[in-house]
Amino acid sequence: MADRAPGSTPETTPKTAPHESSELTALKDRVCSWVDARADDLLEVSHQIHAKPELAFNEHAACDLLVGTLRKAGLVVDTPAGGLDTAFSTTFGRDDGACVALLAEYDALPDIGHACGHNLIATAALGARSTVPTLEKEASLKIPAGTPTGKVFRLKGQGLPRLHGGRRGDQLERVFIDIPTKLSSEQKKLIRKLSDLDHD
Repeated sequence: MADRAPGSTPETTPKTAPHESSELTALKDRVCSWVDARADDLLEVSHQIHAKPELAFNEHAACDLLVGTLRKAGLVVDTPAGGLDTAFSTTFGRDDGACVALLAEYDALPDIGHACGHNLIATAALGARSTVPTLEKEASLKIPAGTPTGKVFRLKGQGLPRLHGGRRGDQLERVFIDIPTKLSSEQKKLIRKLSDLDHD
């Protein structure tokens, strides 16, 4: 989601792929509309985190802001979580079927603050829905850690009805990991620094 002035025209219109069904296009429109309706609030959260950078394990203001935003939306939030005072977790949706896990950082880096973009990552996770739209409803989908790009997940009974009756087919969800191809010198420097930290 690109930064924009409040009240300006959103730029999340989905692209229609060749041979895309009208049902799929409608689902993509629903997702984009859901995000667009909350864009100003999400950007405000991002700006507040950016304005007050906090180093790892000390993101108290960011954690409080994110937790408060989720609770305001009606979700039950557990914090602290995972043994970290500045972590939280929340779940919603159906208990059966697969689930989606959204993991995000919101810490800043020494000397450069949120040049790492963690304020955007946190806001993207906040605005994401932990569900996958299907033809008639929303279903949960869990994506395990380490899932490679191109991995296909199957949602049983969530696809199109069979031509001659009987049960519905399955809906397939393919995961793509978007790796940037053009990096600035500063971004390259940060990635090298992160790699060095991982090997310490």
